[in-house]
Amino acid sequence: MRFQIPCFRFVNIRLVAIFTLELLLTSCGGGNWTPTNSASTSPPLIQAIILGFHSGGIPANQPTAMVGVNDASTGSPITNATVTVNGVTLAYNAALGHEEYEGVVSINPGVTVTLVVQTGGKTYTSTATQITTYPVISTPVSGAAFLSGDANAFAWSSGAPLTSSATYSLIIADANDPVGVSPDISVYSTGVTRTSRIGITPGNKVVILGLSNMTTIASADPNSYMDVGGYSYVPVTVHSLVAPMNVQSTLGDGQVTLTWNQVANATSYNLYYSTIEPFANTQSGTKISGVSAPYTHTGLANGTRYYYVVTAVNANGEGFESAITFASPGATVDLSATAGNMQTTLSWPVVNGATSYALFWDSMAANLIGYNNVSTQIVGVSSPYVHTGLTNGGNYYYKVIAIYPDGWGPADSPVAKAIPGSTLMGGAVQGYPLSLLGNTSPVSTYANASAITTDGNTLYLTDTSNNTIHRLNTISGEMTTIAGSGSIGSANGIGVSASFNVPQGVTTDGNNLYVVDKGNSTIRKITIATGAVTTLAGTPGVVGTGNGIGSVASFDNPWGITTDGANLYVTETSNKDVRKIVIATGEVTTLASGGFTFPTGITTDGTNLYVADRDGNAIKKVVIATGVVTTLAGSGAGGAANGFGTSATFLNPGNVVTDGVNLYVTDNGDLIRKIAISTGEVTTPSMFIPYLQGVTTDGVNLIAVSASFGIYKIF
Repeated sequence: MRFQIPCFRFVNIRLVAIFTLELLLTSCGGGNWTPTNSASTSPPLIQAIILGFHSGGIPANQPTAMVGVNDASTGSPITNATVTVNGVTLAYNAALGHEEYEGVVSINPGVTVTLVVQTGGKTYTSTATQITTYPVISTPVSGAAFLSGDANAFAWSSGAPLTSSATYSLIIADANDPVGVSPDISVYSTGVTRTSRIGITPGNKVVILGLSNMTTIASADPNSYMDVGGYSYVPVTVHSLVAPMNVQSTLGDGQVTLTWNQVANATSYNLYYSTIEPFANTQSGTKISGVSAPYTHTGLANGTRYYYVVTAVNANGEGFESAITFASPGATVDLSATAGNMQTTLSWPVVNGATSYALFWDSMAANLIGYNNVSTQIVGVSSPYVHTGLTNGGNYYYKVIAIYPDGWGPADSPVAKAIPGSTLMGGAVQGYPLSLLGNTSPVSTYANASAITTDGNTLYLTDTSNNTIHRLNTISGEMTTIAGSGSIGSANGIGVSASFNVPQGVTTDGNNLYVVDKGNSTIRKITIATGAVTTLAGTPGVVGTGNGIGSVASFDNPWGITTDGANLYVTETSNKDVRKIVIATGEVTTLASGGFTFPTGITTDGTNLYVADRDGNAIKKVVIATGVVTTLAGSGAGGAANGFGTSATFLNPGNVVTDGVNLYVTDNGDLIRKIAISTGEVTTPSMFIPYLQGVTTDGVNLIAVSASFGIYKIF
């Protein structure tokens, strides 16, 4: 047995019959021990490892005491010594690579171990006390591939003094070596702890050495010693649980939603989090057991940075930690943009926990995605904020991000648009004539809408078939239901708890929607911010022509609706008139009666109303101040002829909108007709969209609904 063990720098290790060792070592000084005396006078080099007890998986009658006795001058084994451990005589093993004294010695913890070596007519002795605790490998050992999959961990029970911070020697034997047969060594490591990550292949055999009490052999050279300890040896079944990969976070108001790639053979996951950096492992984090992806971590402080680690779990144990991810929860900021003369007024609600705000603006909405440095940033603003020095008629897109003490909030706040010099009127953005070249592009494939309105940033749609009202973000394309359960009814309430009966026309003043609930013969109001639905005028199921306040009034087949911000104007196909409703009081009067055949769509520029008289094949103008009705365009005969005023023809014009300078009319089911308000000139831009329904404008584009193909932008 050729070894020097104090430095624990193992060069070669071979397990024989489970735990007979040949150790070829280097000394602390960097070379083999060189005797200072001649061979005849020098004491032998005696180096012993006494593993007097063990745990787990060791077959009976295996050597647990190994003593090497070598000539100090030549390093050759001394084969005729007498070696005993606690009175048990060890046998010399002359096999090449062993050449040591081996034997089975049963020693319990706490018992004094006595080694006696007799050679050359002299006796050398050493005593030490066996350690009282020793490592016990958890059985079965469970490990998991770590990150790249080339390292694994396992654990053993720890009792004082063998704590998780204590270090041991570790041997991992080849998986092909059966218990009881001398295995080859695939991995040997010193200084490992209970949580060390060591490369393990499923089926490997693992030995943990707990050596201590190294003492010098009495009367021998100082490089002679005896080391006693315990060891644990078990075949290992590693149940690979790779670390969850691609851990992603989505920020919310006081919460973080985490997702990760699923791990094969995992039955659940553990989540560890902390607000302290660095957050290196599961030992320093708060544990949430039994989670699954996606997992929403709630009750968090906005603006505080949270660090996360995820581990996979199954019946065999817990796998390795994912890479650390961090997130700072926060609220997105709902922004309102009001255009003015060469300026835009921006306002937003106070965000809990925010200390300031950052305003992003650009002429292109695409430049506001994420924390994009392409857009212009104004940091440290507060609401309301007036953005001045703008060009009237230009497109300006805005978003606001909340700033917290620990960082910025989510970057996906809604984008608002404003066109300085324009106004929200008639459920559309007015102020500048549209430049239509006849191009179209799809906004949404949603094809159930009947009427449409906009505040310049968001589209609002009525779905007569499903009795619902929807909201469409034109930038993200996200469609949500703002009100309506889908069932026929007349119930007021919040959002989907309310019900409608064939909702037809819709308009907005920027804060509220006003819906013609045709089947109920009522006018409904929806608060955009909350989705609260109330009945502004009319009584469900009561049909008539009565004027009055609120439910006293009655309607007969109301159809189209528009607003100038103070009043609503509603067309009635059965009564062939236009009704006026004061928004503040709900008072209903008849503004214009006579001169219509089948009035449907309606819009306003604030001075006049413009009505599509479907069966009259004409566009009528109503002076709001007097109620006088005249024909702006259309001869009354069906056709598609362009021209001025009554020389032009239409075929069942259905809906109408204005940019303040021109009217745009859906005609003949698939055409958009343009009418210059000042001259009455009718033209047909080169565009064709089948099954046209509602139409509106955001100040830049026309937006039209096709009953078969969805929603289109026309530019």
